[in-house]
Amino acid sequence: MVDAYFSKRRNADAAEGFFRRAIDETGLTPEKVTTDKAKCYPPALRAVLPDVEHRTSKELNNGIERDHGHLKQRLYPMRGFKQATSADIITRGHGLVRNLRNGFSSLTLHVPLNLRLAVAWPQLAQTI
Repeated sequence: MVDAYFSKRRNADAAEGFFRRAIDETGLTPEKVTTDKAKCYPPALRAVLPDVEHRTSKELNNGIERDHGHLKQRLYPMRGFKQATSADIITRGHGLVRNLRNGFSSLTLHVPLNLRLAVAWPQLAQTI
């Protein structure tokens, strides 16, 4: 997961903001982007990343949707988000924790699995 973004609306402007923020924060420009088939993504990708390969196959997107299940499971006791800022904080923190646990973060490349969250806690605290 490169970035998590919460928006009140799912439109091309929100998608464009997500892609710009992901590029700014990582300093990387992707060659391929995987999304669902929402109509807001193609115009946003044409504006921000005109040469990127946009992949929308169900098989590639299943992993993303499966991860959303983990987030929804954590939100159930909270009865959803009350404010957009809370949603943004929770989704960004969730993305960081998932990347740490799955070994996709340079913060914990050589850290044993059981210590990854403890080592990266200062980074997680910055998102709050």
